[in-house]
Amino acid sequence: GRQEFDRVVQCWAALDAPVRPPVALRFAEGRRAIEDRLLALERAATQARQADARRAAAVAPLVSLCEHVEQLQGPLARDHVAEAMARWDKLMLADEVRSTVGVPDREALARRFVQARVACEQRHAAWVARHERVRQLETLIDEIEALVQTADIAAIKARWPGLDNAWTTLMADCAAETPAGDP
Repeated sequence: GRQEFDRVVQCWAALDAPVRPPVALRFAEGRRAIEDRLLALERAATQARQADARRAAAVAPLVSLCEHVEQLQGPLARDHVAEAMARWDKLMLADEVRSTVGVPDREALARRFVQARVACEQRHAAWVARHERVRQLETLIDEIEALVQTADIAAIKARWPGLDNAWTTLMADCAAETPAGDP
């Protein structure tokens, strides 16, 4: 590339013997052609780097939004997903995204966002189910405590199998939904 060309020019300049004019003219023309080509290649490389930078800048908010949705959980997750979807739609319609991010990349990002949204909705549904079970367990505890406080042995014996069965079922459901490592 450039270094080899510079070395040849230095060797030419260091020639001690006189150079015939047609040879000197031919060298000068070749030198100009090579310099023009090297400049064109450098411009193309610069333009490619700038295009890559524009693409990265356009993709960054989309990737960030995917990552955000991939991490959402808890009671407000669905609300945050709805906000993220509105922001996603706006970003995907932005000129800088449509003009700098190719269709295959936009489609891949859209698939990632949909997968993140679906997974978030599943996490939220599981969260709601867990909290509903906790509410059911609390209600069951209140029933058991109220029954025991009556000190009515016949009523306790009559209702205990159903309460015990409900407790066992709810606890089994909780245990089945608890991810490994969760208390």
